[in-house]
Amino acid sequence: MRNLRRPASPGAARVGVVASAASVAHRPDGHVDTEWFRIHQGNRMRHRPMTLVVLLGVVAAVAGQFGSAAGQSDQRTGSTLVVAQDGSGQFRTIQAALDTISPDNQTLKTLIVKRGVYREKVFIKSSQVAIVGEDRDTTVIEYPELRKNWRVDHPDDWGAAVVNIGDMASDIFLGNLTVHNNYGSLHGDHDHQFAIRSGGIATRIIIVHAKVIADGGDTLSLWNTGNGMYYHADCDFEGWVDYVCPRGWCYITNSRFFGRNLTASIWHDGSKDQDQKLVIRRSSFDGVPGFPLGRNNRDGQFFLLDNRFSANMADRPIYRPSAGSAYQWSIRNYFWNNRRDAGNFAWFADNLDGAPGAPRARDITPNWTFQGRWDPEETMPAVLPFASTPRPENGDRDVPATLAVLRWAGSRDAIGYKVSFGTENPPPARGESATTTFPVARLTPGATYFWRVDTVTASGIAAGPVWSFSVERSAASSTDTTAPPKPTPTRVPPRPPGAGAGQAVKPAPIEAAPRPPGPGAQPTWRVRIVLVGDSTVTDEIGWGLGFKQRVADSADCINLARNGRSSKSFIAEGHWAKALEARADYVLIQFGHNDMPGKGPDRETDPKTTYRAFLARYIDESRAAGATPIIVTSLTRRLFGQDGKIHSDLGDYVAAAEAVALETGVAVIDLHARSIELLDRMGAAAAAAFNIPKADGTPDTTHLSKSASTAFGAIVADELMRLVPALSPYLK
Repeated sequence: MRNLRRPASPGAARVGVVASAASVAHRPDGHVDTEWFRIHQGNRMRHRPMTLVVLLGVVAAVAGQFGSAAGQSDQRTGSTLVVAQDGSGQFRTIQAALDTISPDNQTLKTLIVKRGVYREKVFIKSSQVAIVGEDRDTTVIEYPELRKNWRVDHPDDWGAAVVNIGDMASDIFLGNLTVHNNYGSLHGDHDHQFAIRSGGIATRIIIVHAKVIADGGDTLSLWNTGNGMYYHADCDFEGWVDYVCPRGWCYITNSRFFGRNLTASIWHDGSKDQDQKLVIRRSSFDGVPGFPLGRNNRDGQFFLLDNRFSANMADRPIYRPSAGSAYQWSIRNYFWNNRRDAGNFAWFADNLDGAPGAPRARDITPNWTFQGRWDPEETMPAVLPFASTPRPENGDRDVPATLAVLRWAGSRDAIGYKVSFGTENPPPARGESATTTFPVARLTPGATYFWRVDTVTASGIAAGPVWSFSVERSAASSTDTTAPPKPTPTRVPPRPPGAGAGQAVKPAPIEAAPRPPGPGAQPTWRVRIVLVGDSTVTDEIGWGLGFKQRVADSADCINLARNGRSSKSFIAEGHWAKALEARADYVLIQFGHNDMPGKGPDRETDPKTTYRAFLARYIDESRAAGATPIIVTSLTRRLFGQDGKIHSDLGDYVAAAEAVALETGVAVIDLHARSIELLDRMGAAAAAAFNIPKADGTPDTTHLSKSASTAFGAIVADELMRLVPALSPYLK
């Protein structure tokens, strides 16, 4: 057995806790049936939906949201429990602490486990549980158990692992500790022996900054075949055959794998849904000489990106050991930018463009992996004792130069953070933050940056690891051949004196990406433009369709605008999260109509405060996702006065949008002013052709006919080409 105390990796991870309910049918024989599994009724526990927000690192927030040993409590226990073998905590064993948590627990309970070797099996029967060690190397949960021995007198695998996660226990977090099934080293049998196992409908299980080791096969077995979702970061995995073998959806990053067998290291069961997948990014694989990478006895789907394989890896593709009739779908093994120390094998050559939907490397994130149902990196509570889960991700080599904000997951004891950042290693100190974000100036293409976040606590400063990322050199030289270019965004100059709502802002672009060489040259890459907004932006009754008619074949335009939404409700209902998942190069943002008074508390915003705050959020999060945001002022309503001119009721929201654009340095398409100019020239009679009938037969003077969509969509396209010349090859 190798020494368990391997050198720590510079990366750390973040965990999200989000729950959803599941339907269960009870049978007369004392079992519980669902679509995919059967469990004993004695292991059943209630499961209720809950969402935990990202913690911003201040002590008050930590105490208020998650409590402390003497803080919040439910009817049975506090939110934080301390386990210490020497009696200095509330409990001497992990199981004793777990047994105090109510079966229908609805709030996160965090077990802080002090240093020591805890020779016990752990049974997690409740949802919303985090087990966090004091130190990854010296907080060890260890127990010898062989699966085939256990099954001699037990009907199922409940109890066959060191850490056993109940069939209905979801939203589980394990971090900063070691879990070791040491049966093989004690008895010489390396057959299946779980370190961590789940089944049933247990989902949203996260393991970060941990060592998961077994002296046999199936080390990490998370086996919810129907809707299991798992996230792991900065972990060491070690074992014999199929030692990492998820069923369902799994995303692993910045981790280390060591295989001790000649059968397979990784394994995946994605047989219940064609989208199920195992994604492994920025990780390393090593093992005994001749170790093979992986296999799938059932339908599986593998995405391996930016990984390093040692010279010991065998020249053997991920294979299918079962008969062909066992598989519903074709072989689905996708690779990008993987390297082997002693030379690459042809079978892991880049083929990402052959995956369903032809995703780009930068598209493959946890949120993409889980189809937008769960984003653990965005929803992690502050339970680790240090800042973790950096964004950009540690080792990311494809970061856009437009990145504006560094992000990380907070520490549970933080009152603030000290941030170091630069192109030197170690990075120089840059400033402090009371939140888990830090702004940065425009990055240098091709440069590598290093950064560190130190946690300020009441007792001192906890130094964090050094993370790094590299900025893409340019669209043309990027090794991600599926990624489109990032033309430099325009910048908006100060507003001329006297300019106000309804007056066109005329930003002069001071930077632009190089145009393709030669007169009339066509781009060889694709640009992705995403539209977000209300009904006046949609394809059906807005200017979206007219704009799309002006988009060239070398670009994609995705319209995610929704009827009746405001800048507030578009976020609250999850539409903005889906827009970010689209991985746009440019995002056009227009709201205002449904933000006005009279639209109800779920939609209304104040143009002087909340409307501006929401627009700033769209801008910040677009940039953080690598996109260039562009503000579009609200399309005017066709309200003609007695003077034959438009009298708009959107002025305050237009002024707010322009102000935010100026403050944040983004381009603004003043569609409000341009639409007024057009309608004033047309007059009320001609403009009636732009109306569509309401249900009662009266004219709708807000939404657009097809001819109106063409007219206003053309205005947006013309203004976009003027403001961002680099987009001219992509627009007609």
